[in-house]
Amino acid sequence: MIVLALFIWGYNYLKGHNLFDGRLRTFYAKYENVQGLNTASIVTMNGLQIGKVSKINFDPEDKGKIIVAFSLENAITFSKSSEAVIASAGLAGGQLIEIKPKFDGTTAESGDYLPGRVEPDILATVAEKLEPLQEKLSVVLSSTDSLIVGLNDVLNAQSRVLLKDAIKDLQGTVSNFKKMSYSLNDITKKGGDLDHSMKNIASLTSNFEKVSDTILNAELGVTFKKMKSTMTNIDNLVAGIENGEGTLGQFMKNDSLYVNLKNASKQMEELIQDIKLHPKRYVNISVFGRKERPYVRPANPNE
Repeated sequence: MIVLALFIWGYNYLKGHNLFDGRLRTFYAKYENVQGLNTASIVTMNGLQIGKVSKINFDPEDKGKIIVAFSLENAITFSKSSEAVIASAGLAGGQLIEIKPKFDGTTAESGDYLPGRVEPDILATVAEKLEPLQEKLSVVLSSTDSLIVGLNDVLNAQSRVLLKDAIKDLQGTVSNFKKMSYSLNDITKKGGDLDHSMKNIASLTSNFEKVSDTILNAELGVTFKKMKSTMTNIDNLVAGIENGEGTLGQFMKNDSLYVNLKNASKQMEELIQDIKLHPKRYVNISVFGRKERPYVRPANPNE
């Protein structure tokens, strides 16, 4: 009999009934889906186990609803608006009911219905989070596939040859830069020559400074003043000549001398021409005293 009594007590305890605890209070909640909840699932509040699920049955009056009865061993009180939430007990812990207590002035009594709610489990939450990521990943993979196809079209045999040549030229350029850097390193190491060049530049700069000082001290103002006076005199001389002043000005402006000289030159030319053509008119030797004939101007001086 003792063994039978222990068996009955253990069986009821596993189902959530403690036959030796008179403080048990039974509450109810309705759900559309219990997410694998069973009669051995625990009931917790703020992480502390306060009871177990005792019965799970379909609601005969409300088709599709499931009524869950759970017994609480603890004498803690809460209001009727407190929620009975089906939540996951962990990756391998199954489901449990978590009481979300509220304290609004009313007290839940044994036999009351509490609002039921189901929280999504971890796997469902992860799947929900991964779904948009999966869609984005599909778009990325599609774009990558299109990019690879485009690269295959672009990088044909000829393009690959050109790319190899470009890489070879780039290697040559890098090699030249390396040689240039080595040369710069050599120049940097030979600092004596560079210092000597800088000293020569400093000496040349000093010489330029001395020359500039000499030029500044050469009384250039007096020299420029004399040059200005000379240019003024030249301007006055040229102006006098243009105005006909002085002998040179009269010669430049008055053409009478030029006309006289021109006429005299013309008469001299005619005389010489006449002497050449008629020498007897000017050279006349007469033994018997021949009379001198007067000069007659020829009609045409060229005859």
